[in-house]
Amino acid sequence: MDKRFTLLLFLLNAWIGLHAQGLHFDGADDRVTIPNAQLNTVGTGNFTLEAWVRGIESEQLEHPRILSNRDVLDNGTMFFFHGLWGGTNYKTLCLQIGGVNYLNVDNGPINGSILDGICHHVAVSKDQDSLRFYVDGQPIGQRALVGAVDAATSAPNMMIGNDGPDPYPFKGTIAQVRVWDEVRTAAQIQASMGVSIVGTTPDLLGYWELNEGAGQIVLDKALVADGVLGTSALPEPQDPVWGDGCNVASPICTATLTDVLCVGDSYTLPSGAVVSVPGAYTDTVPGLACDTVYAVWLNSGIAPPAYISLSDSVITSGESTALLAGGGPNFLWSPGTGLSCTTCPDPIAAPMVSTDYCVVVSNVCGSDTACVRITVLSPVPPCTAANIFIPSAFSPNNSTSNDTHCIYGTECITSMSLGIYDRWGTKVFESTDPATCWNGTDNGQALDPAVFVYHLSATLANGERVEKQGNITLVR
Repeated sequence: MDKRFTLLLFLLNAWIGLHAQGLHFDGADDRVTIPNAQLNTVGTGNFTLEAWVRGIESEQLEHPRILSNRDVLDNGTMFFFHGLWGGTNYKTLCLQIGGVNYLNVDNGPINGSILDGICHHVAVSKDQDSLRFYVDGQPIGQRALVGAVDAATSAPNMMIGNDGPDPYPFKGTIAQVRVWDEVRTAAQIQASMGVSIVGTTPDLLGYWELNEGAGQIVLDKALVADGVLGTSALPEPQDPVWGDGCNVASPICTATLTDVLCVGDSYTLPSGAVVSVPGAYTDTVPGLACDTVYAVWLNSGIAPPAYISLSDSVITSGESTALLAGGGPNFLWSPGTGLSCTTCPDPIAAPMVSTDYCVVVSNVCGSDTACVRITVLSPVPPCTAANIFIPSAFSPNNSTSNDTHCIYGTECITSMSLGIYDRWGTKVFESTDPATCWNGTDNGQALDPAVFVYHLSATLANGERVEKQGNITLVR
């Protein structure tokens, strides 16, 4: 049985850890493809684009792309490095909107240090009037908008690290690509560029951390449009390669998980890893808001030994008795007839007929069964004078039927005195034992047929005194 965690989960706190993962682009044909249906208006209004990049200038083609959603008519937005034609001088950070190049930003020598083999954060914002460029959170220049700025595009896809209609691939590492539906200030860019942020942050249109480390899917933390390596979900030559990226701090949520690992079972940790030995484990699961680090405590567990504390018992109809089971946390009694409850450990049993009650005791590791029999007797009738019956005749002729004269209802008698007399008043029989019967003899001699007189004085179980007298006819 493969058990997944089902019990106690406490979110405790958050702390900061480091992501150093990204995608490596080969500078030939690598790309990440993102369905563009929900992002094809990026650039028509205010926006901000961000990414972490690492590359070497001499290894780049003329105009390596960071992010582009251009169509074949050059409509759309492209964030890239623009070099002098021929690619001989350093490449400046650039944005193209709707086919218009916004270049020649007076940014000093800083562009010469962007593609220097180490990680840099690059960003550009657009408002109604101008573009503003940033490197490592610092503004490097701005440019007034000119020309057509309608960047609506019909391109089916957005690409990271390349461009659809005019491929100029990037060579190096890209990570933490963000698209905002707002103008981010320098302070905002500086505050968030070095940390992994929550995907539900207001005005965040798309957020691809590129930190999955494996697989073909590139997750959009903003939950708008997941991408794929290359052009499809299948491996292909256009796929960039997972590897070391740029260090970005990520909020880490810590959690504690306590569960039971049954003997002989395995246990699937939150990340999907399977363990088979009880103990303490640390497990990490990436998430949209934070990566969760689990402290998992697995206790050893076995199936419960079921038992019932009551032995087989006898009750009278109308009475009840208490049952008590143990061995585990869960109980199921059957049959339910005559029980006060069927899922508690201690039901009251009041069956009308003799019944075998069984309980299944279970826990997460299995179950066990125990049973007990409750025998139900008919009630004893009440003891009154009416219960005492003395026959008026008997025939002691060794016929095996009616050979003795007995008192009936003697179970109610606690003490008695019985005397039997002939017609002259001579006592022919006496007894103080309710179970003793007269056989029609006197001192061992069989008596002739006649009518005899009896007198009974008795005390009943309820304390009642009974006096009875009458005739007994002896027939032979």
